[in-house]
Amino acid sequence: MKRQFAFPANNSDRYRSNTAITTRRQLLAQVAIGAMASLSAHGSRAGMPIPEPLTHEEELRYRARWIFTGRLRRVVHLSPATEEKLFTPGAQIDPTELKLYERHELAKVFSGFLEIEDAVPVLMKADVPTRELAELTLGTIYCDIGNVSINPELDAYIRALKGKPVVLLIKGQRTRFGVAATSFPNPIYALAGGANWRDGLPLPIEDLPKVAAIAQKLGFVKPTQPNR
Repeated sequence: MKRQFAFPANNSDRYRSNTAITTRRQLLAQVAIGAMASLSAHGSRAGMPIPEPLTHEEELRYRARWIFTGRLRRVVHLSPATEEKLFTPGAQIDPTELKLYERHELAKVFSGFLEIEDAVPVLMKADVPTRELAELTLGTIYCDIGNVSINPELDAYIRALKGKPVVLLIKGQRTRFGVAATSFPNPIYALAGGANWRDGLPLPIEDLPKVAAIAQKLGFVKPTQPNR
């Protein structure tokens, strides 16, 4: 409901009162515009609240479609130029560009990819199409993890799991659009991440019974033997 103002009968008083209200409104509008511009310019810099991490139940209920296990071998990167082409519709990629690098081999990196060996699905949502199951790739897979080099906590977490068996909450396979980029690295999966950097991270293998119990309550089922 709009606020009602009672003005004096005197015209000059009415004018001064109305002018003061207009000026205050203009000032508040200017402050609001300045604040919006600042938020736009600074994004998620210091001072902006970081959302709480999702619980495992929230990840499984709203984001994950697969639960995999595998061994986290290492974090690898594409060159920035190749990565940009990889996810650009119709971009031309020379097959020789499709090379994986360790962090120290590149001056600058964007996303990192977890290289997972012996990957196998243990549970999936019941509505996964038969075709997706048939096209599932096992063995060595890659999971998009973001740029671990700019987040010391994330980097330390991944390093602690390196070489160990892990549990992966997976949203699905990322689509690659670049021409001649259909075989390597292959496949690239998106993890069930959220707004907090902790969302969707690989979990220690010891967490599998707890995660599996939650998933089964949510209707996840064991996958049938996929075609290779």
